[in-house]
Amino acid sequence: VETGVDVELREIRGACGERGSRDSRTRSAGAHTLPGVGKSAGRGCGAARRLAFTDSAQRVRVNDALKQVFIGCGAGFSGDRFDACQPVVEHLATCKGARYLIFEVLAERTLALAQKLRKQNPEKGYSPYLDQYLAPILGKISQDHIRIVTNMGAANPVAAARRTHQLVREQHLPSLRIAVVHGDDLLSILSDAEIFGLPTIEGNSVRGRTLLAANVYLGAQPIAEALDTGADVVLVGRTV
Repeated sequence: VETGVDVELREIRGACGERGSRDSRTRSAGAHTLPGVGKSAGRGCGAARRLAFTDSAQRVRVNDALKQVFIGCGAGFSGDRFDACQPVVEHLATCKGARYLIFEVLAERTLALAQKLRKQNPEKGYSPYLDQYLAPILGKISQDHIRIVTNMGAANPVAAARRTHQLVREQHLPSLRIAVVHGDDLLSILSDAEIFGLPTIEGNSVRGRTLLAANVYLGAQPIAEALDTGADVVLVGRTV
């Protein structure tokens, strides 16, 4: 845990983060219900759940205490409607169980643009739309304990965390625990020559071109580990 005057960052390093760093600064909206296990016998957020599992030896009944996870999508691409997440948040607030709001706003082109912004300003490089997406809902997600997972961290998840903390302070809200997942940026651990030597899926050579961004998918595991810290918001770059 890194603490500053008014910022707390939890950094979960992925596979690439083990080798050190050059830089020491550190789909459309909708909501879906995912039962914890098995098949559900009820519908809706508050429906009681009773499940039955059968094997060759016995039938085991599971009581209504089975947990459910509710996942809502606030954005499916960079620049998606800024107001689309608000009815999703309102719906999640009525659900009984763990609630998560996802913003998926990163692609290869937007990541390259984010790297350009970070090089121009070390405090930039996260989604330029972070304020528009998060500011209107921070109060509601804080009140109703809805957790956010998003790749709005783009090329600079740590700066995105600082900005999120700032938004919280500006609205005089209770502090949020923010986790940062990083380690996907190959430019921070490999030389350009090493990256140019890696095979490409299409078989096209990238030698002689300007290298703006080179990132790897870290997978869902570091996000799960970040959530296990109790974070209210998880900010990632190219993770899944």
